[in-house]
Amino acid sequence: MNTLLIHQRDDDRATSAAKTLAEHGYSPQVTVVSQIRWDAQPAGHADLVVVLSQLYKETETLELCHTVRDSEAFCNTPLLVAVNMYQMPLANRVKDMPAADFVFIPLDIDQFDKKVEQLREEEA
Repeated sequence: MNTLLIHQRDDDRATSAAKTLAEHGYSPQVTVVSQIRWDAQPAGHADLVVVLSQLYKETETLELCHTVRDSEAFCNTPLLVAVNMYQMPLANRVKDMPAADFVFIPLDIDQFDKKVEQLREEEA
């Protein structure tokens, strides 16, 4: 599954998440975004978009999720935001978006797979 992995800064979490996804059959294309107003133009087709949240940057992460969701390229693509347990307000706001949900960091691949399947079923 072609997966667009978006992170707001390049660090070990993005590398670790990309490695975990690659090991389990996802084909992550990592994009590091240094600004909120990312133009959301895909380098290729994506079946799934994953946004890694950044602690204390919940507002920016939510804006980034809205940018992705509002773009023509990704408006119907399932969206997952990866959060930690302290970011539940962000997680709940993303969950209210169409075809979107959250997963916890570090990625539990079984939970991740379940969320992806749920989003794909909602999409159909």
